[in-house]
Amino acid sequence: MKNLSERISALSPTQRALFEARLKQQSLDARKALAQSQAIPRRQPLNNCPLSYDQERLWSLNQSAEGNPAYVIYTASRLEGRLDVAVMQRAINEIVRRHEILRATFAMIDGSPVMVIAPQLQLPLPVDDLMSLPASERLQEAMRRVNLAAGKAFDLSCGPLVRVGLLRLDEQDHVFYINLHHTITDRWSAVLVEEELAVLYDAFSKGEPSPLAEMPVQFPDFAAWQRQWLQGETLAAQSVYWQQQLADAPLVLQLPTDHPRPPVQQFRGAREHILIPKRLLAALKSLSQREGATMFMTMLAAYNLLLYRYSQQGDILIGLTISNRERPETVGMLGYLLNMIVLRTRLAGHLSFRQLLQQVRAAVIGAFAHQDMPFGLLIKQLQPPPDPSRSPIFQVSYIYLDFPELGAMNQVGLRATGLNPDNGSSRFDLTLALTEKSAGLDALFEYNTDLFEAASIRRMLEHFVSMLEAIASDADRPLAELP
Repeated sequence: MKNLSERISALSPTQRALFEARLKQQSLDARKALAQSQAIPRRQPLNNCPLSYDQERLWSLNQSAEGNPAYVIYTASRLEGRLDVAVMQRAINEIVRRHEILRATFAMIDGSPVMVIAPQLQLPLPVDDLMSLPASERLQEAMRRVNLAAGKAFDLSCGPLVRVGLLRLDEQDHVFYINLHHTITDRWSAVLVEEELAVLYDAFSKGEPSPLAEMPVQFPDFAAWQRQWLQGETLAAQSVYWQQQLADAPLVLQLPTDHPRPPVQQFRGAREHILIPKRLLAALKSLSQREGATMFMTMLAAYNLLLYRYSQQGDILIGLTISNRERPETVGMLGYLLNMIVLRTRLAGHLSFRQLLQQVRAAVIGAFAHQDMPFGLLIKQLQPPPDPSRSPIFQVSYIYLDFPELGAMNQVGLRATGLNPDNGSSRFDLTLALTEKSAGLDALFEYNTDLFEAASIRRMLEHFVSMLEAIASDADRPLAELP
């Protein structure tokens, strides 16, 4: 068996960037333990397989809200250059062949949900020709169709749970989209799909075979292993930590809203962006380094402060998305490997931002050390009062992406430009997603449109940037005095 360093050195640049981005949050001891841990085995038998704990949570959500597109993962790119559609379709279906999870559907057997892996699946690659439209209208129409496709729900029992499509703007100008249900993928997987697609397209267009090695283990193997591993003392240690952390925590965040909360959460949503300039990003990175914190921690502390100033609530719970890819076998694995963990922060006006950051830093380190507790199991253990109007335990979430901007298809003679589709949904009341880009830090609020108006969210983003400016200039000012 290869050791950890050999496995990491064999990764592609993109896979290594993803792995190292997550390892930034890990201690050296944890990495050593990972290197010495037992490898995930191939499951037996290979047909029907139990769901991972977090897959089961998403499956249950889908059962109660069928037709809901909030858990569709979608991406779209504009590809300029000579595109061979037949080669693209072959590359897509080679990825489907390589990764069992892309051939999965879900069924109830003996009272429990299981993954059913089809032995083979051929995806069509439909091409919608928009060249009959005026050139100035084609991209707008393409995005309208991409958004419609992203808003189309999946039937988890029938499948396929992957859809792809091309929209032709011109002979050498296309929009490519791929949509998957969240039970079989995550955002990290979407990046890996793009990388594999570029490698395979390049090889097949040259008449060469696939250069990609077969996957040693697959996501259903991980799911079966997780069920066996997360038991007994391992599960008990995780459970005790989280029950202590969340004891007596307020499970509702009272943000001021523009509209009364509907009695049942409908997951309708929209997005607003703002770009945090490179100058301010550099100042915040410098502050992070001085405090021994990561940008993930610094921006999370700032998000807590924003929510505190809006809600006047001094005890706040935020959901964090964790990639759950510490094990080397999972770095190149497609599947739903994410976990949601809960960060609790206590704020008061007399604290400085520097003190708040140290509190958040300690909380993040503790939470990451206990990140193996599946959120679905945590809900069962905490048993929050049923409330169909809001998400259980937390209603706001946070994501920070610090891996490089990717454009794998640029390597195969095509100019790829990422697009920003929107399927009009939101999983929570409010999500802050931060992405490092060459121009600065992109701050996106995904918000529940049943609660908030766009103008309110834009104002909140502007307040957030003003607050970051003040933090960067003086991290020792009391929170109550920050503008």
